[in-house]
Amino acid sequence: LVAQDAMGMTPDAIPKFDEARRLFESSGSRNEARLSQYFAAYARLNAKDSVTAERELESILVYANANSYKWLAATAGYWIGNIRYSRREPSRSIEAYLLAAENARAVSDSYSLQRNLSALATVHSKSGQFSSALDIVPSVLEMNGTSVSSLRQQYRSFSEMTFIMNASSLHSASRAVNFEALKFAELSSDLVFQSQAKAFAGRSSHMVGDSNLADNLFEQSRADARQIGGATEQRLTAFIDMHQGVVELDKRNYVASAEMFKRAAEYYTNVELYFNTEDARRGLM
Repeated sequence: LVAQDAMGMTPDAIPKFDEARRLFESSGSRNEARLSQYFAAYARLNAKDSVTAERELESILVYANANSYKWLAATAGYWIGNIRYSRREPSRSIEAYLLAAENARAVSDSYSLQRNLSALATVHSKSGQFSSALDIVPSVLEMNGTSVSSLRQQYRSFSEMTFIMNASSLHSASRAVNFEALKFAELSSDLVFQSQAKAFAGRSSHMVGDSNLADNLFEQSRADARQIGGATEQRLTAFIDMHQGVVELDKRNYVASAEMFKRAAEYYTNVELYFNTEDARRGLM
């Protein structure tokens, strides 16, 4: 706990979590040992060591399933799904999210259930399985507004469902959900969320015929990103380029669109976000 509070889930905390695990194991506290192992795995994910993190999480999942530690199984399963998704293994990530959602439902963990269902819907959508993705959307949105759903979680859920509706060409519904996401982004006072939400809103506003508002929202989104600066600005700029590139392409502004998709593709290639790279390259083509 000292490591978690003082260092967060950073690489510096890994030796402390590993030592905590050893001490818990020596005292026979098996659940606490596995929880310490989970914290270490999470920190390894933040250190970009996904190979070791996945191995540790798989070990945790085996223990959790064998000992009916369903909360831990749901949490570990979610991150396993994320790792598999990042490696372009959609079928295996879906398998992990489904099992994690089942474990979360068994212990009435609404937060864990919502984020696993949201991730599941996203993978279906990214894989072109739009009907399967849309089947999940109502359940995710219904959980927003519950006592266990934080502002950040509600923003994430609304924004992820916005993407799925956009991908399914449900632009009016997407725009309505998107402005809910923007509301929660503003309530959270998080400039990253606000920049993302405005870029989404710019795209969905154009798709329902409000191009002037769309242009204004994209400008605001880029202004928020510039205010943040650094690596986060670069990440947000690629995100904005992806969405504004779609709009410029629809407006037949081919030169502007190509430049945006090119910048986004270069960024996502460098950070190894494969699905995003494919989307950007597809737009460029």
